[in-house]
Amino acid sequence: MAALVVVGSVFAATPAMASNASGSLPAVSGATNVSAVSTDALPFAADALPTLDPAHPAAPPAPATAALPAAARQASTDQSQVSRANGSVTISGTVTVGANAPGKPVAGVIVTATQVDSNDKTIANTDVLSTGTGAFSITGLPDGLYYVSFFYDGDPAGATSMWWGATATNPFGNKAVSLTGSQTLTVTQLLQPTGTLGGRVSTGDRQTAPATSDIDLFLAVRLDSDNKYHPVLQLGWDTAGQYSAAFVLPYSDYAVFAINDANPSYEAVSSSDSFSIGANQSIRRDTIVTRLIAAVGGVSNGTNAFVNALYWDFLSRSPAQADIVFWNRQFAGGAGLGAVSTGFVTSDEYRLIRIDAAYSKILGRGPDAGGRADWLRWMQQGLITTDDIETSFYASQEYFDKQGGSNASFVQAIYTTLLHRDASSADVSFWSRLIAQNGRAWVIAQFWDSTETISERVSLMYASYLGRTPDPAGLANWVGTALQLGDSGLRSGLSGNAEYVNRAQYRFGV
Repeated sequence: MAALVVVGSVFAATPAMASNASGSLPAVSGATNVSAVSTDALPFAADALPTLDPAHPAAPPAPATAALPAAARQASTDQSQVSRANGSVTISGTVTVGANAPGKPVAGVIVTATQVDSNDKTIANTDVLSTGTGAFSITGLPDGLYYVSFFYDGDPAGATSMWWGATATNPFGNKAVSLTGSQTLTVTQLLQPTGTLGGRVSTGDRQTAPATSDIDLFLAVRLDSDNKYHPVLQLGWDTAGQYSAAFVLPYSDYAVFAINDANPSYEAVSSSDSFSIGANQSIRRDTIVTRLIAAVGGVSNGTNAFVNALYWDFLSRSPAQADIVFWNRQFAGGAGLGAVSTGFVTSDEYRLIRIDAAYSKILGRGPDAGGRADWLRWMQQGLITTDDIETSFYASQEYFDKQGGSNASFVQAIYTTLLHRDASSADVSFWSRLIAQNGRAWVIAQFWDSTETISERVSLMYASYLGRTPDPAGLANWVGTALQLGDSGLRSGLSGNAEYVNRAQYRFGV
């Protein structure tokens, strides 16, 4: 593979090893210092860890009655009293809806009595609707163990669901209650608006999700009593590492923790940043399981982690020890973070990765050898940037033909691909006329450089390099940067700053 070397004041790629560089970066006053940061996970309290329990999940499953629209349920006050007629147990009470007590009574809240056996396995669910006063009653239930849950989707801001007695620090609510004979369980519940958590768990390389046999993942809350995070909910994830939790109660200080079950490749405890969740708010927080890397003599842990992060983010591979030593020499000689990041963005190895990806993503095929070599040569000569290949492919005759061979089908494909929505007939007519007047390349440039598409690319790069969504000011700043310097300048900037460096040290530990 091509190695990254210094040539003059920029980095280029040659088949030679980095130590054969014919030039060096211009010196600055003093060596660049990649400072170490505290990378210990947030303080975690090793409580009895909650387990995934399909019979009693932290968020109650949507009841069958929810299939009926909320407006129709609110009118069905005659369903506020339900009798199973095969027992003498009664569950009744009052439910109100709101962020704070006492809340507001509303009709149409679905109250579910879930009967379980001694192993917490569901036997039966019985639904009832609240009246306009919030009252409900379920009679005729058989003897048994019962949970009670509440579901309401009549608020335009979003649906909410809770177990009886649930809090942010105990989302499972009250334990199952044993009811026999003619006993009556009286329940009073404030049903609060909830939020949603999403994210991705990955190892330090960000390429792969950890095996479920290696890692346990938990949502935890910080308690003032000991200033530690206590696990309240175990999270599962799919093969891509995506996890989610619905109906999460508002709280000011959550974090996601990854607990290592003894895999020597990872830290024992890793965590996301802390975050809050508000009512009807959707939050995304990724969690990185810190990957352990070998120390390199004469190289600080911070530099080691930063170089590892760049190799994985741009080249999808680990650096050799010689690579780490080389980049450490560049820092010692005065290279700045941005210059080092630019070296990766403009390397032949990264360019070829982007060329291959564009062929696959846009044209749906692998590159032909001649075309691949031509694109690389033009990039080396400065005739095009790494990012120009994508706009060129979208404007190509091959892409045009693959989308149906007409201006109308081309416009519809561009809307679907770049804007993620269908074009209206007026949109199709408008852009088809502009294609006839100015050509496809001009039209693609208008889409590519629009605030909407640039904002999406900025947001994706924030997620990729910084693991978060951009704040409004940051989004506006980097949209402007992308317009001036292109996506390559954006990638260099986001991966060549202190935030990226600090995050790299969470991703890779020595």
